[in-house]
Amino acid sequence: MTQDDKRHGTSTLFAALNVKSGEVIGECKQRHRHQEFLSFLNTVEKQPPPTNHSI
Repeated sequence: MTQDDKRHGTSTLFAALNVKSGEVIGECKQRHRHQEFLSFLNTVEKQPPPTNHSI
């Protein structure tokens, strides 16, 4: 048994930053597996493209 076998009620936060707009996309998941990460990547992919605003 290793130190990470029990999560003791912790959750996983996945986050992505759109550097151009400063928007943060985040999701909390109960588990930390590739299925949850792929689900988060699909969420990021579904976000609308950024608009062209010059700063």
